[in-house]
Order: sequence, then C-alpha cells, then structure tokens
Amino acid sequence: MENNYRLITERIYSNQQPDQLLATVFNINRLDVSRYNAADEHEILQVSAIQLSQGRVVKPHQHLPTQRNTVGTQESWMLWQGRVQVKLYDLDQVLVKEFELGAGDCMVLYRGGHSFTVLDDNTKLIEIKNGPYYGSEYDAKQID
Repeated sequence: MENNYRLITERIYSNQQPDQLLATVFNINRLDVSRYNAADEHEILQVSAIQLSQGRVVKPHQHLPTQRNTVGTQESWMLWQGRVQVKLYDLDQVLVKEFELGAGDCMVLYRGGHSFTVLDDNTKLIEIKNGPYYGSEYDAKQID
C-alpha cells in the first residue's frame, strides 16, 4: 500500500498556541533540496535531512563539550520499513491531526502528545530522543 502522506514536508502548529510548533514531517526520498532542517535552531532536538554527492568529504572534526540546559523531551521517528498511523495531540491534549507514515518518512515531535498504531508486520523504525532517560514514570503522562 502506498504512503498516503501528501506533502513532501509539513510543519504542524498548535491550534491552542499557533506560534508553537508541534511537529515536522518529511520524506527523505522525496526531498528536492540538498539540506532540509526540520527543526528551528532553538529546538532541543536538531534533525536535518542531507543529500550528499559522491566524493563529498566531511573533514575530521570533534564536537566541543558544550553545556546545554534543556527542559522537556523531543523525539524523532524514522520509518525504515512498514507503516504506522499517527495521532498528534495539541498542548491541551486535543487531537490535532491523524496521518500515516511509511518507509522514508521522518517525524520530529517537539511538543504536544502522540500515539501511533502499527499497520504492517515487521514495521521498523528508528526512534531518537534527547536524554538522559529516567523512566516512563518521570518522562510521560497518559492522554485520556
């Protein structure tokens, strides 16, 4: 079944606070730019999609020990195989949008809530979050 997600990239904002970005969604295989920055520079989790040409060299480098103080958890899912149905919730826990993600899709969740239902057997995804992780009792609360 083909992915029904219509846009190449989308930024989904809160209905409750329209200046608050809830999530970005993009498909790595459909991007037509050399670099797509999913996150604004102030977000905790920085996610970019980069298209590289053969022969490109990234010079050896090491990141400096920079102290960062953050509040909150942001996460990203990159679908490798299969499909999931996503429900995205606003800051007040009201459902904002439902959509499907498939192979090549990436979603970055900045704030609000979410759930997903796996639609295909052997669905594979990569999940990335900022840490450290202290356990679900400190990290999340259920949405009724």
